Amino acid sequence: MGTHSAEQSARIAARPTACFAALCDFETYPDWQQAVDSVEVLEREGDVAAVDGEFVLEPEGEDATQATYRLGIDPGVPVPGLLARQLTKGVMRRSVTDLRDEVERRAS
Repeated sequence: MGTHSAEQSARIAARPTACFAALCDFETYPDWQQAVDSVEVLEREGDVAAVDGEFVLEPEGEDATQATYRLGIDPGVPVPGLLARQLTKGVMRRSVTDLRDEVERRAS
């Protein structure tokens, strides 16, 4: 067992503030995040005890962002390393490209 870590990045043709706005618009995730079927926001503020994943939004020039998603997952059961890496990378790649597509759609 143990934590499997991965990282995926994409260049987004929008400012970091637009990327952050999409990431915080939780109710719309099922509309544009392929890995999300439904969302129920229970509370808008609160303390987070631990986060094993993050989006880093770095400006690139005037109107672009390099978005990097980092995630560590401990599935709680033994998973072969190659399989865990392939599953993690696939979901993460999709999350980053879905973010890019949604932010660029909102900007147009």
